[in-house]
Amino acid sequence: MGNLFIKTNTISGNTAEKPRDYAEAGIPEYWIVHPLDETITVLTLDGDLYAEQGVFRRGETATSVLLTGFAVSVDAVLDAK
Repeated sequence: MGNLFIKTNTISGNTAEKPRDYAEAGIPEYWIVHPLDETITVLTLDGDLYAEQGVFRRGETATSVLLTGFAVSVDAVLDAK
């Protein structure tokens, strides 16, 4: 089974370099939690680049392509303390 990596995006986070680093490490799927936009973006590795599998918003359930049946409520993630 592959690894799933979940990252909380911060204003200072480097969104250009990190995907390259993750691809080089062979991370097959990663999620970005955008607290300001209140979204979760799910990306999967396609060759040496990531393809966006979905942008999930409040009231929706974010799902994994890699882990069959794995799903989380966007509200639950954003409201977690």
